[in-house]
Amino acid sequence: MRRPHLTSDKRAYKIVKHIRLPVIDYVNFITDFYADRPFIEENRHLCRVDENGVWHCLLVTQLDSTSRDGVLVMSDGAVYPKWAAYVTDWEYSE
Repeated sequence: MRRPHLTSDKRAYKIVKHIRLPVIDYVNFITDFYADRPFIEENRHLCRVDENGVWHCLLVTQLDSTSRDGVLVMSDGAVYPKWAAYVTDWEYSE
């Protein structure tokens, strides 16, 4: 996931919820995207592509991390990340 992507692959997105995981859970999450995740299941109704083509995503980061790295997740109704993207320097306001 930490590889350059094609400019044509870029999508407009909106962070609809910030999920902060303990370090061990975050490491487990980023090493196995095929596993069902309770935090995705609880929030999958938020993940969608709207009528303007904007992807509504969950932002998953490490709890108590000062890093601006994270993973955008768009489950499209699934309980696992159907699409995911590594992001840096994200902005989210609750």
